[in-house]
Amino acid sequence: EQSSTVMQLFQIPEIGEARKFYEDGKLTLASQRLDRAEEICAGSRMPELSFLAHEALAHVNALIGEIGKEQHHRQMCAQTSVETAAKSPSPDTNLAVFDSHLSACITDMKLGMFETVTMHRAKKAAGRLGKDGPAHQRAAELVEGLSMLAGSNPTSEPEDVLDFMLD
Repeated sequence: EQSSTVMQLFQIPEIGEARKFYEDGKLTLASQRLDRAEEICAGSRMPELSFLAHEALAHVNALIGEIGKEQHHRQMCAQTSVETAAKSPSPDTNLAVFDSHLSACITDMKLGMFETVTMHRAKKAAGRLGKDGPAHQRAAELVEGLSMLAGSNPTSEPEDVLDFMLD
């Protein structure tokens, strides 16, 4: 099913145009074409397509240095991954929920913020990953610890940082 979604995405002409601009190093133009592609994906009412478009936009905006736009698209990835998992629950969609929420947390840290609710959702998704869950849970804890060290976690105190480092 995942490959058919990717095939549908590549049928959108703007995706091909964005790819060409990306390969030519014209990232701003690639971002503009991806914005249009995302509008088309949103109109398709297929959250899987929107997820992939937002993921691409987050990546390109990170490369351009548009962290605010990257953050927006990371949040949209998190939202659409939840919609996709609700529509078609599977290990793959649970992993997408985890990855998108953790990526949103990392992007928030770049901006000096940290959404504890987003981290909670990432940890909850890690718990649904079966035998791989503990490793993903630990990855989430490491990001949470980094947010403490960076001073972007609003719920942590200096003692929490020390406890984390000694744990």
